[in-house]
Amino acid sequence: MNIARLAMKRPVTTMMFFISLVVVGLISSQKLPLEYFPELDAPFIAVNVPYQGSAPKEIEREITRPVEEALSTVHGVKQIFSETRADNAQIFMIFDWGVDLAIKVAEVRERVENTRSEMPADVRRINVFKFSTADDPILRVRLSSSDDNFDLRGQYNKLQRLVKRPLERVSGIARVDLSGVAPEEVHIDLRPERVASHSVDINALAQMLQSENFSMSGGLINHGDMRLRVQPEGEFRTLEQIGDLIVTDAGVRLRDIADVRFQPQELDYRRILDGNYAVGIDVFKERGANLVETGRAVRTEVERINTSGDLGDLHLILFNDRAEGVKSSLRELFNSGLLGMG
Repeated sequence: MNIARLAMKRPVTTMMFFISLVVVGLISSQKLPLEYFPELDAPFIAVNVPYQGSAPKEIEREITRPVEEALSTVHGVKQIFSETRADNAQIFMIFDWGVDLAIKVAEVRERVENTRSEMPADVRRINVFKFSTADDPILRVRLSSSDDNFDLRGQYNKLQRLVKRPLERVSGIARVDLSGVAPEEVHIDLRPERVASHSVDINALAQMLQSENFSMSGGLINHGDMRLRVQPEGEFRTLEQIGDLIVTDAGVRLRDIADVRFQPQELDYRRILDGNYAVGIDVFKERGANLVETGRAVRTEVERINTSGDLGDLHLILFNDRAEGVKSSLRELFNSGLLGMG
């Protein structure tokens, strides 16, 4: 007996079967996660060690080689290669497919931390990254000005306050990265004639600045039922405090021999949009968050920022919206289902 004849003899059973399939499909459509690509952890691990103000040869000798030697003993690594620049060292590791990356990342981080004693003392951060399709940005935003003479490089704090933090508060967003703009840093420009006239030792001055700007833990003091944490702080808070630093026994201050000011960090790249200087904003969602709902909330927030007028002549432009790509695929699937039913 074929299926068609069975269905015609038992119409109620057949109808209930198809209704059950429709109900199961509707429930599944609400429960299944929506992603642009299937989640895939690539067997790659990258280690990045930022170190400003040095030469590539020095960074290779003091950072890259010790880290490479430590990581070469990690079990299961197939290939290691590195790239050393004037401002950082990058080590890239390749493993076999199927390896547990969570365990390998922890092992790599431990090996790198063990090499800190061989690195320069002023190395602050060591970044360890693994690669996954779920870690790609769900939305890219570009910010530009219609004024050709408007310089965005000094707008980091404004963009942090008006763009980055509001987007980070959107439900389902893990982080928001800014590119093409950098925070300000303190620049101390020495005046050679003043330095020479006051006989200031440059090396001693550099060591003094490092020793005067500190924050460290002083331990704990137990007093009865109370436990007090001691933390001496000697960090500079303002430019005036830096300028008032006495640099010689004769009472010469730093502002007498140098210009102290805030200045945006130097970038080795630049973003251009329609011929104008631009800033990139990459939005990343939390793992497990609904891509379509999160993307819709981010678009709403971007529209609010654009219409608020707080950015003045600056305007946010959306690129590579993965939520729109998923919705387009769902529409195509729905249309195909309708054609199949017809």
